[in-house]
Amino acid sequence: MEEKLQNNKEEAKKIISTHNPIEDFKEMINYRYEDLTLLALEQMKNIIIKFINESFKGSYYIKAIDCVKALRDVCIEADEVDFFNNFLEELKHLFPKEKYLEIWKLIIENKITLISNKENLKSKSTEEECRQWLSMIDKKGVITSTLNDLDQLIDDIE
Repeated sequence: MEEKLQNNKEEAKKIISTHNPIEDFKEMINYRYEDLTLLALEQMKNIIIKFINESFKGSYYIKAIDCVKALRDVCIEADEVDFFNNFLEELKHLFPKEKYLEIWKLIIENKITLISNKENLKSKSTEEECRQWLSMIDKKGVITSTLNDLDQLIDDIE
């Protein structure tokens, strides 16, 4: 009987593609015959970095942001808070805002921040610290002033 169950179980997805990263990621996370969480988290992290690195004039930034949101949701649910919070810190170093202003604009617009201890008790960060983290990204107001300039330009066009 045990052998029959083994033969009927679906094959695990082991690689997240750039074509359907969120679907692949969720499939790996939800695979019930083996815990693929850490493998899925690492792969999603690498996909996000790949999207940012390979973007031409921000062409993959929206896809990267969608993946960051999916990663954040899963990290809250799977108690992998440190993984996500460390990843956001890593992004700050890999992609300095002076050179990657557009991706940081999207992070701010989407209010993507560290996971707080209100969202998951395993987090060491308070809600206030998470808000401060987000505002520290734009401590000189460069990003938000650019967003305001863009809003003004759109108003002028209309």
